[in-house]
Amino acid sequence: MQSHCMQENNKAEPVFGFVVPVYKTPGVYIEECVNSLLAQTYKNIQIVIVNDASPDNSGEVCEEIAKKDPRIKVVHHEVNGGLPVARNTGIDNLPEADWIAVIDSDDWVEPDMCEKLLQHIQKEYADVYMYSGFRNIGETEVQMNFHYPHEKQFTTYEERELLQKQLFLDQTKDCVAGSFPIQSANNRLYSAKYLREKNVRFIKVRFAEDALTHMHSLEVADKVIYLQYRFYHYRDTPGSMTNGYRVTADAEQLSVVRELVAFAEQYHKSQEFVSLMHIFVFMSMQMCVWQKYFHPENTAPYRVRKKACMELFKNAPYDKALSVIKNLPLSKLRTNQIIKYYLMKYHCYGLLVWLRNRAS
Repeated sequence: MQSHCMQENNKAEPVFGFVVPVYKTPGVYIEECVNSLLAQTYKNIQIVIVNDASPDNSGEVCEEIAKKDPRIKVVHHEVNGGLPVARNTGIDNLPEADWIAVIDSDDWVEPDMCEKLLQHIQKEYADVYMYSGFRNIGETEVQMNFHYPHEKQFTTYEERELLQKQLFLDQTKDCVAGSFPIQSANNRLYSAKYLREKNVRFIKVRFAEDALTHMHSLEVADKVIYLQYRFYHYRDTPGSMTNGYRVTADAEQLSVVRELVAFAEQYHKSQEFVSLMHIFVFMSMQMCVWQKYFHPENTAPYRVRKKACMELFKNAPYDKALSVIKNLPLSKLRTNQIIKYYLMKYHCYGLLVWLRNRAS
């Protein structure tokens, strides 16, 4: 692992550290992302760009960008480790940071982000600050709605579990329509002290790492504060992991849901949490259907794909998901999820994909 070192910062003021993982990101996006950090009105920042063994010229692009400002450091992975590993590398390369945020290399942030966050840090300390942002689709910018009131605090265990359960509730009628995904790692600022003392790192899975990290990080936090600010710009691009054909989607999804079940068992989560958790498991089943078995690029015979899908869903925790969801009040589920429940129950996987494509 090689690195290009940054200049020391003035520790008289808190240091905001930014982690920017890069893997096959167009250079113009990387530059726009880093420029938004350099444009912060609060200047005591450090930026770690992690080139996760990108096979293109991203490494060279990152080095050129680093020449702009001594506050930028570039770390090169020799082997691709995936997004969680790249984020963890970034955190480990910010030993002087007091506050840390992770930014995807094709996104960007508002220039007053650090300045406004510092005002709240000085007013009321929290381990994690959460906020919202924008969804950018080409030239269109959509404001994301807020999940909670401004300066809403989550201090008790029950309150923090509510934040955890919101990941599941976002798939029900209890969702906040048009909001930033509650589990997103990009919509929060972490206390570096909290990350180090509680040994919080991103969970090393190939998919849904934000969901698992959301659970583990909130489990050990003492205080979380939600702020009604829109700082983060999420660039919605075609060909994302969610929409693409993934040969390994079944193994990836099964790994994620089993990690989630293990988390619930480790921390003796409430029965309500466990029941709602199966909504996430149900969503994972749908991902297996449209990312692999019934994706247009899968050319295997229909019967072969259907049989393989049914065999996969005999594995725990998939085997119990539909029965658990059946026992939830159907009035709690959104109409499209009720339809998908019956399509999944009766193995109408092709119709499930058609319904999703029609709605997107």
